[in-house]
Amino acid sequence: MAAPEIPLLELREISCRRPEATLSDISLSFVPGSLNLFLGESGAPLLLRVAGLLEKPDTGEIHLEGASIQQLSDQELGALRSRRFGFVFSSPCLLPGLSPLENVAMPLLKILNVELNEACSRTLSMLEFLGWDGDFEKSLSDVSRLGQQTLALARALIHGPAVLILDRAEAHLSTEEAGAFQRLVRKASADLGVMVLATLASSPTRFWADRIIAIESGVISELSAPADS
Repeated sequence: MAAPEIPLLELREISCRRPEATLSDISLSFVPGSLNLFLGESGAPLLLRVAGLLEKPDTGEIHLEGASIQQLSDQELGALRSRRFGFVFSSPCLLPGLSPLENVAMPLLKILNVELNEACSRTLSMLEFLGWDGDFEKSLSDVSRLGQQTLALARALIHGPAVLILDRAEAHLSTEEAGAFQRLVRKASADLGVMVLATLASSPTRFWADRIIAIESGVISELSAPADS
């Protein structure tokens, strides 16, 4: 019998009370390479921020790769997020003064201090992996919405994070573009082994994750996986 997978991220009896939402004694574990979708208008965004180490819970513990993060300072948490997490938001947050190539390479140069030639090589490989076929030096204003979100995804993955956080990343994409973007996320999860935690801008008509976690009135109301996506 195969040994159970060791959790990459664990939330243990997490509780949060915020003006917009509440979480009550939430316990969840997530394994490497899994696609996890949070549903719930108020609870899901709060749960995503807590799981992404962007917001501290009032009570409970978070363990990442087997180690508790409870005693880490804000500076240490920031460094941990930079190394082990990648983020894509509803806006791609690209820097208009930089080329597509420079935007994607930024974490390698600023966080990991990778040498320029290696950073360029790794960036080109990542963009090829995601099928981005645009001009690497073109103005961002000439890049489509899907192209910009693909660049944001490449930037979030370029440093090899363990966890990818998607916060309404498809909000400004058409239905067709959102489907294409979700396929890229599935490819990254399957081929790179990155664990994905995501919220969506609206309730999906077709679930695309391995696991669906619905939050209602601060507690888990549904914990399931789709039969087929």
